Amino acid sequence: MSLRPTNLPLTAKGFDEEKIGVCFGCGCYCGYIAYLKGGNIVDVYGHPNDPNGMGSLCTKGIALLQELPKNPMRAKRVLLREGEEFREGSLEEVRRRVGKRVGIFLDRLTTDLRDLLTSLQLTDCVYSDAVHLPFRPSTLKPQSWSSKKVIVAIECDPVFSEVMSVRWIVDAVERGAYLVAVSSRFGTVAQKASESFLLKPPKVVRFLESLADAIEGKKAPEKVDKISRAILGLGDSLLLIGDTLLRTPWRGNVLSALKRIRLRTGIDYSFVGDVTPIKTKSLSDLLREATSLDTLILTGNPFAYINDTEPLEKTFKVHLTLFPNLTANSSDAVVPVRSFQEREFTGFRNGFGNLKTSGPVLSSEFWTLSDFLREVFGAEVPEDLSVPDLPPVEEVEFEGTEVEEEGIYLLVDRTLVDDVGHWNLWTHEVEREQRVLANERTAELLGGELKIGDLTLKITVNNNIADETILFPDSFEETQPFDPGIRAGKVLPDPDIRVFRYS
Repeated sequence: MSLRPTNLPLTAKGFDEEKIGVCFGCGCYCGYIAYLKGGNIVDVYGHPNDPNGMGSLCTKGIALLQELPKNPMRAKRVLLREGEEFREGSLEEVRRRVGKRVGIFLDRLTTDLRDLLTSLQLTDCVYSDAVHLPFRPSTLKPQSWSSKKVIVAIECDPVFSEVMSVRWIVDAVERGAYLVAVSSRFGTVAQKASESFLLKPPKVVRFLESLADAIEGKKAPEKVDKISRAILGLGDSLLLIGDTLLRTPWRGNVLSALKRIRLRTGIDYSFVGDVTPIKTKSLSDLLREATSLDTLILTGNPFAYINDTEPLEKTFKVHLTLFPNLTANSSDAVVPVRSFQEREFTGFRNGFGNLKTSGPVLSSEFWTLSDFLREVFGAEVPEDLSVPDLPPVEEVEFEGTEVEEEGIYLLVDRTLVDDVGHWNLWTHEVEREQRVLANERTAELLGGELKIGDLTLKITVNNNIADETILFPDSFEETQPFDPGIRAGKVLPDPDIRVFRYS
């Protein structure tokens, strides 16, 4: 990074060292100054000269930077399963037990571009939970959102994913932008919007398709036609699309509608959420291919999205993890992994098209995925870190499917606290109990309960949820240390599809 410490320290706490880093808690990649004493962070501030964070850090970022490294529940030793228990082991023992046919799952928080490229050199069985976009994920950086005259946010509220980018939407509104929020749940964007439409997920998709129709001069509902006239009349418009709709059966419909609007108007757009320019296989692929794998290397907590891990029973599973979560408890070996501030990290999984590298701020004796793959499998770690130059969305073909609007839909999605946040007491307090949310009418239709198989969860009434929609938070699972809940995998028929018809 080109940023340097400020002339005067931003903290009043005693320190003996200053280091500059980048927070990779989301795709905003905010720069920060860490103040260290004895090798430990005693205070952290957003860097005032960083154009991304502009001197600020969100609560999630502060918790990851300052609280995660010293969390007493972090995994700190290599563990090997013996029956139902674990014993302390070594990397050498892990090396002796791995097989030749290897699969690797990469998460967003502890693995970076180097890890992905190293994995792809070792095996063709590389999996992740990121949404692959075969075109440019954004036509402009978030800082430019604030200059737009019309912003249409489709199932997109950055406060649940790319937190600090919300400021650029708020800036646009304060400058007089016409902001439209179309979503299955209302959050920050809806509160600031000139107009808001609370619709269940398939109707959000149909709204976007109707907007494309209107812009092409076809008949559309009056409320949609009004937005199309604003886009065509005022110009300088922006379409924001959350990755939630890309995890539905209607992904092709969404991308096709964007392409149609873009061809007619040249509209700027940004995707918000966990997207990648490099294609990997999905969780569904992992389950289908599991029996052909000798060894599965895991990061993050992918088993939280899987109900039945029986296809993986005979595969030797190694989990590089920050915490002893559900995936760790379901694995055969556990290896402590470095967090992003404890290593050189190149983030790339974001809808803004950013590629950012930060050096280590803290020292660590744990492993990165790349180091592990090199040491255990002899993998070559590439020095050249780059992503492909993607074509514009106009040059890519998409195939849609029929959008069925009838019925009640279950939406598995982010909330304010992610799964790692539940291992920090003070961020966990923001969202202590798992709540299945629905509006009053939907809750009444279901008798106040969500029932799937042998699972029954009480519904909490929240009228910021669209009619005939149930929101199931994806951040809870059974082995969390505080107020554990039910994993999302218990309700998902397909771990890659996060919206489905409930009834």
